[in-house]
Amino acid sequence: MNITSLFSLPILKQGKDLLLGQAVMSWFNQAKPHIGKMTNIKIDSQNKNIELDLELKGETSPLQIHIQNYRLISESGQTFIELNDITTNREWINALLSDYPQPEKRRFKVPAAVKMLL
Repeated sequence: MNITSLFSLPILKQGKDLLLGQAVMSWFNQAKPHIGKMTNIKIDSQNKNIELDLELKGETSPLQIHIQNYRLISESGQTFIELNDITTNREWINALLSDYPQPEKRRFKVPAAVKMLL
């Protein structure tokens, strides 16, 4: 068994997803405190799904975001995440997202601290 197949074992993949989620939450909470705080994140890299909860400043209840079919893209030595099917627990955000259906408009550079766990 080589190292690549070792990391494809379900228990190790779940551990990697947990570590990646912790890195994303830590990065967000340090880089974006003026927006609010990420309180929960679940990454399922096998099925390309992310669920996260944000306690945003000025909001009375957490924003829940569900992302399905995300993609990681490497270009010119940089890694980007493209967020495809996004739904939230806010009807107005879902309506806004449906007005901008192009996933390439929802592409973000992956921070170095997170990239090293991919």
